[in-house]
Amino acid sequence: MDEVAAIKQLVTHYPLELEFARHAATKNEYVSDVKVIIKDHTNKTVLNATSDGPFMLVKLPQGRYAVSTERNGVSQQRAANVTPGQHERLLFLWPQ
Repeated sequence: MDEVAAIKQLVTHYPLELEFARHAATKNEYVSDVKVIIKDHTNKTVLNATSDGPFMLVKLPQGRYAVSTERNGVSQQRAANVTPGQHERLLFLWPQ
């Protein structure tokens, strides 16, 4: 089973899925080694890690979070809302 298929089987067990890719000539390409910092509503860092692959599955308690990523000096931010029984997917897409 390839990594993408394995991730798709696991996602239902995690309330937050992060996906990392970059624009490419013919289609987007997955990337890894993305720095990820997630902060809760009090601005407390609850995760500070670097992705090993193009997906990161995160278990967090219910609440609102700020997700910051950085790859090759380019940062992106998104808001995530973790709700019981729900799954949220955030895509971070970088230029070539």
